[in-house]
Amino acid sequence: MVAAFYLAKKFEPEVKDAIVYELNQHLNVPVDVEDINLSLLQKFPYASLRFSNVVIPEAVSNDPDTLIFIEDLYLQIGLLDFLSKNYKVSEAEINRGFFDMQIFEDGSDNFHFWKSSGDTTEQTFSLTNVEVEDFEYRLETGAGLALDIHVSNGEANGNFGEDIFSLRSDVDLIARSIIYEKDTLYRETAIDGEVALNIDTKAKVYTFESEKILLEEEKIALKGSYNDSSENAFWTVQIKSENTELENAVALTPLPNQSVFKTYQPSGNADLDLTIDTENGFELTLNFDGLEGKITHSESSGRADVYSGRGTFELAQGKTNVKIEGLEAGIGPGRFSTSGEITNLNAPDFNLALQGRIELEDLKEFLNISFAEVLEGRIDIKGQLKGNFTQTNLSTERLLRGVNFLGEIVLKDGAFKTTGRSQVFEKIEGSFEIVENSIRTKKLTAEVGDNKFEIEGQINNALPYLTGNGGSLEVLADLKSERIYLEQLLGESEGDDNSTAFRLPEKVGFNLNIEVDRLDYKKFTATDLSGKAYYRNGLFTLNPAKMTLASGTLNGSLRLNQVEAGFELGSNTTLTQMKVDELFANFDDFGQKVIGHDQIEGLFNGSVNLTCFLDTTLAIRKESVKADVSIRIDNGELKEVQSLIDIADYIKGNALWNTFIKVDALKKRLRNIEFETLENNLTIENQIITIPEMKIATSVLDISASGTHDFDNNIDYSIGFRLSELLKTGREKDSEFGYVMDDETGLRIFLRMAGTIDNPKFSSDKETAREKRKEKFEEETKTFKGILKEEFGLFKSDTTLIAPKEEVDETKPVQFEVEFGEPSKTDSLKSKKKKKPSKKDQELYDDLEDDDDL
Repeated sequence: MVAAFYLAKKFEPEVKDAIVYELNQHLNVPVDVEDINLSLLQKFPYASLRFSNVVIPEAVSNDPDTLIFIEDLYLQIGLLDFLSKNYKVSEAEINRGFFDMQIFEDGSDNFHFWKSSGDTTEQTFSLTNVEVEDFEYRLETGAGLALDIHVSNGEANGNFGEDIFSLRSDVDLIARSIIYEKDTLYRETAIDGEVALNIDTKAKVYTFESEKILLEEEKIALKGSYNDSSENAFWTVQIKSENTELENAVALTPLPNQSVFKTYQPSGNADLDLTIDTENGFELTLNFDGLEGKITHSESSGRADVYSGRGTFELAQGKTNVKIEGLEAGIGPGRFSTSGEITNLNAPDFNLALQGRIELEDLKEFLNISFAEVLEGRIDIKGQLKGNFTQTNLSTERLLRGVNFLGEIVLKDGAFKTTGRSQVFEKIEGSFEIVENSIRTKKLTAEVGDNKFEIEGQINNALPYLTGNGGSLEVLADLKSERIYLEQLLGESEGDDNSTAFRLPEKVGFNLNIEVDRLDYKKFTATDLSGKAYYRNGLFTLNPAKMTLASGTLNGSLRLNQVEAGFELGSNTTLTQMKVDELFANFDDFGQKVIGHDQIEGLFNGSVNLTCFLDTTLAIRKESVKADVSIRIDNGELKEVQSLIDIADYIKGNALWNTFIKVDALKKRLRNIEFETLENNLTIENQIITIPEMKIATSVLDISASGTHDFDNNIDYSIGFRLSELLKTGREKDSEFGYVMDDETGLRIFLRMAGTIDNPKFSSDKETAREKRKEKFEEETKTFKGILKEEFGLFKSDTTLIAPKEEVDETKPVQFEVEFGEPSKTDSLKSKKKKKPSKKDQELYDDLEDDDDL
């Protein structure tokens, strides 16, 4: 040891000068070294020259950065060569540091710091072994390739001093990142094993090969080269692996294409052949054969079994392509085969031949379809599937576009239920094809509860919608049904306290020609329904629409627009020859208790123009109702209407009117009223039904009526009667004077019925009585002036005056009129001595004078 220390110190200056001189002969750039020490013991049996903190700059002319940094570099000389002063370096050891290599876009580089062997005369550096420990190798090329490799341990054996030589290398390294065109293809990939290298420094071609190397714990065969002979240097790498576990094979695919394996995790085995070539940009080809295993969804229990398959995965110019040959797979009991091609996995285009059977329930689990709580049925499929996905953002959400299936798809025993809804579409059966994402069918049947449907047409954007990958469903078809129970069809929202709460569907639109034999909703029933139904973006229209309702016909249109808190409804309808009792029953007596469907008869004709708002239970918001209603009821009958019977009771309780009117006869007749025509135009606004004056000729008496009726059943009616035939002071129709004809004069009574419909309050309507007397007086004044104009030529300038024409009807019986009013002057001439009335009569006369209704 003393001798070794002595010799090292003695010969260190000489060795340093010789080695540094020779280094300078080989270097194209100046090298900075912090310290150089010679030792005979540190690397015994070699004499080693230790260079500390070696800095080699880039081989560029402008502003060079550090190309190589080595913390400890040992150049080793055989002991015998050292003692004989033959300072020939045979081995080198590199500990800690980095090598930053760059190849620029013009083909130049920064790492040609070492002169070729032809530029030197001596061969001082004749390396046969190089060891590397804890070293970083980084490469960036103008073609977009970037490597970052950490060498934990490495050793290479060969004749480094020759122009062409072979090396045997044992490496333990980690590819921290491999980047191509800003996409990180590989990260933290471990490589361990032996590699044979062939180096041709003249041709600038470097090849490597290994029969046993571990790549991410998978045993592979490695082969490749680095070619620096042209302007653009390039790599080729080939990796082969037999019976590879698919979990490990995932690591061989680039990271951007591994995202699919986070959702769908493969297991099983396959033979793999991977090739990477950068001559024309980064290109990767992965051939697989003997594929067998399964694919499991990471978030559900769904899985697909792969029985056999082979194909090719390619990545070139940033685009991917998968070719499949004879893939046999199954999902649950279903089994199918496919072959074809899928290009650009980021937004896949596919052209696949498919044949087999698929169970939708198992497919739902495998695709993890969450929007459908129930998806069942069996699909038999045979044909060619073409189309593409579009990736809309960096997430895994994808939209199907332009899907075509040329062949036949047959669905049997299908069932479908949306999450959160109660309706289940069952017994879905039919055959269809897919053209541009549209399902086209000649006949597809389905049931929802007791509802049965038959649809013929096309369903656009069906696949993206049904797989939950976005887009809106649009149905263009003819829809037929024997019977629809609307309550079942609307369904209820699960978890909602109100059983009938519902909203129009989102991302669904349709344009349907409808034919329904019968439609039921609560107490409403219609038959022979036909029309055109349109829906999109919360707007539903039915125009035109026709149906048989209450033994008559309804024609019209309906508009339902979904707004924030419910729905906006608009309707224009014409109703023809409907039975009033059936119409009342259909609409649950229109929510009132005054006249029930069992208390009214007749034929109804009319029209309704209605606008209103509905809440989410489809209940009408009363304050929003606006309507113009035209009604006409022919051959009508009212039976046991309590509010009319109450009128007789009120008259009976009025001492004055009870004196003149046969109340019992009136009450009996009011229990059953027949009329020929009732006609009017009603308006509804601010929760008030306004009824203009109308005249009704009934079997009991002639009635005039007008007033208001609000939605809380508060009423204010004015009702007028002519009761001449029921007067106690008059005569019956078959009197000794002949038949008495009512000529619309005589006694008239005006009542006001106010309060609530359950507790009406009756009173004399003096205001209406005054108005009617005024109208009657003006009418008679005008008639009198007309007579004067015609007989005496007066009032010639007034063109509105026309004398009434008297038509004599000889067959008409004698008419008598009973009128109560003031005594005439002629009555006083009959007797000069006026008889003083009795006290009772005098009170009656006083009441008559004060009563405006008589």
